[in-house]
Parts: sequence; structure tokens; C-alpha cells
Amino acid sequence: TLLDRYSRDVVLSRAWPERLKWLRAAGVGAVIASDVPPGLAGLVPVYVEGRFGPPATLFRLAEPLPGIRRLSRVRGAASVDAAVAIVDEGDFDPATDGVVAGRPPERTDAAEPDPSASARVLAEGPDALVVETDGSRPGLLLLDRSFTPGVRATANGQEATVHAVQINLVGVGVPPGPSRVEIRLAP
Repeated sequence: TLLDRYSRDVVLSRAWPERLKWLRAAGVGAVIASDVPPGLAGLVPVYVEGRFGPPATLFRLAEPLPGIRRLSRVRGAASVDAAVAIVDEGDFDPATDGVVAGRPPERTDAAEPDPSASARVLAEGPDALVVETDGSRPGLLLLDRSFTPGVRATANGQEATVHAVQINLVGVGVPPGPSRVEIRLAP
């Protein structure tokens, strides 16, 4: 999607230390690259392929985040540039923080993260997911799937608002307490 291209361009325009923050925010667990500075903290080399063309290395992220997780501190952004600026801030923690296009879900702009926030995938298919989530406050369920306007979701059987989060990923507003969230990715 266009949002995927924006996100890719943002990631590639960053130096590797900043790029890692963006990759973690998207739930990425591994990358293939040939331009990583030697000894960069946060990336662990797994395999090097150099038989055909320039050498490329498969790296795993040292501290990957789950691709599906509940965010408890969410901010809104009026533009892609504003969203990029928020993620680039030093206090933005991809483990607990998110940025959405427009207004964030109500009461997700807390100063401190929700330590009880959790998410667990119950079922996953090519165009649908079922996730169990819990938290003491409202939150935003982040999915490492590309946002499109056709994504639909329910939380506890009620229609839930779907957001573009971290520029190009799917976010679903969830209420406090336990929720069963069903997401349909295909139009």
C-alpha cells in the first residue's frame, strides 16, 4: 500500500541505530542487510551469504517485540510527518507506545504504560485473526499487518474502531479489561 511505501522510505532514510527502533515498532524479528555497521548493538548476525554478488547477512533483532501486542500509550498525528516525529522522539517506547492517524482512542494517552497490558493470538489465518487481550485501561491492539481501509474488527462482539498505527500497521481500539478481538483483514 501507499502507507507501506511511506513506512519503508522512513525506515531506509534512518541510520541503523534509529532504523532498529522503527523495525521493533513494526514487530520485525529479522532483517537481511549488507550495510550494517560492524558490532551494531541490537542486531545479531545469523548467516552470511556471499557466493552470489555482494555479501548479505541475515540478522535477528536482539530484543524483538511481538508483532501482535497491546499498546497503552497512544498519541494522534495529523500527518505522516507528525507521526514520524513522534516515533523519533527519545521517550517513544515501541513496546508500549503507538501513534495513529488522527485522534487516538479515548483514554489511551496516559503518561505511564499499563503494566497489565497483554495480548495472545487464539487463531490466525490468511485474512483473519482472533486475539485475546487484557489491560486495566483502554488500549490499542497493534497487528503487524498492513493497514487498509477495508480492515474490520470487533471487540467482545461490538464493532471496534480500526486505526492506521505506526504509519502503516493495523491498530484496533480495545476497552479496559479482557476482550476477544476478531479482525478481518480482507475486504
